[in-house]
Amino acid sequence: MSSPMGPVTTSSPSMMGRRAANSDALNKAARVGFMAKGLVYALIGVLAFEVAQGSSQRADQKGALQKVSEQSYGPFLLWVMALGFFAYALWRFSEALWGRRDETDDKKRIAKKIGSAANALVYLFFGVSSAKYAMGGSSSGQGSMTAKVLNSSGGQTIVVIAGLVIIVIGIALTVRGLKTDFEKHLRSGQMSHTTYKVVRRLGQVGYVARGIVF
Repeated sequence: MSSPMGPVTTSSPSMMGRRAANSDALNKAARVGFMAKGLVYALIGVLAFEVAQGSSQRADQKGALQKVSEQSYGPFLLWVMALGFFAYALWRFSEALWGRRDETDDKKRIAKKIGSAANALVYLFFGVSSAKYAMGGSSSGQGSMTAKVLNSSGGQTIVVIAGLVIIVIGIALTVRGLKTDFEKHLRSGQMSHTTYKVVRRLGQVGYVARGIVF
């Protein structure tokens, strides 16, 4: 809608927010977050093999961060991962506020926004965890946080809801992998037929495995 002085949409807070969310700087920072995610899941895969062999006790995100922290270059890499996770969370929050660029269906827009907000909170937590490990912390914070929530008013309900949300995310990721819903994000025109088939299969396996991890 135009004002007497002409269109104002380009300078509205909403449009300014969308431009910020789609800026090159935030997109590049989000890529660092994607790389941090990839590293964590790769380490979870390594830990899963170690668990199967009896040489490790946990194959999850916390175990992956612990493994990184034990390396000589651990603190530096953990800070990079923390910044990446924070950037990724910020990007997801921007999607929750202004919607995804590839989503045109109004009925799905709200669900996508909720999903983006949930993702943002998860990776914000990973960013905080990475920073704590980088500063020499441990994984004890997660347990104490859960204990504090449980001991608070309505704590059990909050923890149950959080658990259900994680289960739903895991199921959604698994279904997305089985249905190959991620294909619309692939630049298939820039790939050879063989490359496309390999990437598509890796995506299927990766999403299903990620759902199991959740």
